[in-house]
This record gives sequence, C-alpha cells and structure tokens, in this order.
Amino acid sequence: TARRPHLILRLAESVRTILGYDLPFVVYDDGPDDLSDEMLQAIAEYPLIRYIVSNNEDLGIGKGRDLGVMQVKTKYFFLLDDDMKFNKKTNLQKMVSLLDETDVSVVSACLSSCGFSGHLQFGYFHKNRSKRRMGQFMGACELVNQTIPGFPGCIRCDINSNIFVARTDHELEIGGWDPELVIIEHRDFFIRLKAAGMKPVVCQDITVSHARPSKGTVTQGEGFHEKRRRNGTGSRFKSLILNRWNLHQFFERGAD
Repeated sequence: TARRPHLILRLAESVRTILGYDLPFVVYDDGPDDLSDEMLQAIAEYPLIRYIVSNNEDLGIGKGRDLGVMQVKTKYFFLLDDDMKFNKKTNLQKMVSLLDETDVSVVSACLSSCGFSGHLQFGYFHKNRSKRRMGQFMGACELVNQTIPGFPGCIRCDINSNIFVARTDHELEIGGWDPELVIIEHRDFFIRLKAAGMKPVVCQDITVSHARPSKGTVTQGEGFHEKRRRNGTGSRFKSLILNRWNLHQFFERGAD
C-alpha cells in the first residue's frame, strides 16, 4: 500500500465480519508521507496487523510483496490489494482445502467476474521478414484447461487475478516477484509459475469485492497511489518483462 491504512482497516473489518475472527496481516507501506497519529492508533487496535513502513517510497509492488512473504510463517498466504474486501462469496475454506488436497500451487478468486483469467502461450511469428518470439494471453480457460475433480467451479488457468491463496514454499522457490517491477508485476509473476511447471487455479464461484475509494473521499496516500499508476513509467516495466522472457511482443485475444 502507499499510505492507505484506512483501506487496510476496512479490509480487516470485512474479514472479521465474514469469518467471525481476525486474520494476521503483513503490510508494506512505501508512501511518501508520515502516517497520522490517528491512523497509527487505529492500526494498533488490530494487533494481528503487522504494518511495516518503508523509508523508500520507490520500493514498489514487486519488492514490497517479496518482503511481505518473507515475514510469513504459515504454510499458505492470501494475497490481496489494499482496496479489496471480503464478501459472502469469499470462500477461504474452499481455497485452503484445494491446496490441502491437490498439488496446485495457487488458488485465485475473482472480482465480480473472472475476466482476467486466461491461458498463456509462447511461440514465434513472422513480421517484415523477421522471426519474432511472442507471448499471448488467451481467455476462456474452460476451453483449454482442465477442471479440478471434487472442486466444482475451479479450473486450471495459467494467469489469474491478483487475489489468491498460495503455497508459501512454492512462491519462495520461484523467487517471488521481480523486485525491479515497481508496477505491472502481475503478468511476470504468473509467467514465472508457468516456467517452473507450477499449477495455478481459479475458482469462478469465489469472489472478493473491489471497492476503490470514491473521488470525494480521497485521503492520505491517494494522490501518490494514482501517480504511481499513471506516471508514464509503465512502458519501461513492460519492456523489462519482454526482455527478461526473450519476447518481442505480448498481446491478448479471446478464445476462438
């Protein structure tokens, strides 16, 4: 997060409401300003939240997540963005059971739909008489991958949303996220899983709510968060991903 502790508290409250108990949180905050005394007091009311403030405001998403997972002491961890909330369809028990009973590495949930889930393919194409290596994201996983016996609504899918329960040891085995990717780290992470032969799954009947703060309720950290998303550096990180995986191009298309 980037100085948005109010969203962490909102998420923690949604977990308490849906599950009936609290879960431990590890939060890395690399925003540019100091936290207010009011926010520090509010965080202190949730003793299971470990809120770590970084002095490096350019830490970024990839490095922040790597540092967070290094604090995890449990077999699995649940990755969520700060502006998400549990709802009545956030079936955490089903996600954990799937990991307990199969060799799957990552179990993703969806937002209101599973539109970001898809299949990754790599190959070559010819353009202007030159041979170029490409990466392709294709939707409709149910057409190209497999269902999971005993877990209706759950299917194999190469790339899914950034809402997942994962095996801590598998995440550490692939090296986690690329620390150089301040933003757009998501696709690279799932390519790492695929390259390592690990198995991601999405459960289409499990959702979390995405509740971005409205413009009328902008508070500490919001401006920095939006600046990071839209400061024009995205193309640099996209190029880094392409170079790392020896790709000339990455494009998306729907299933045929």
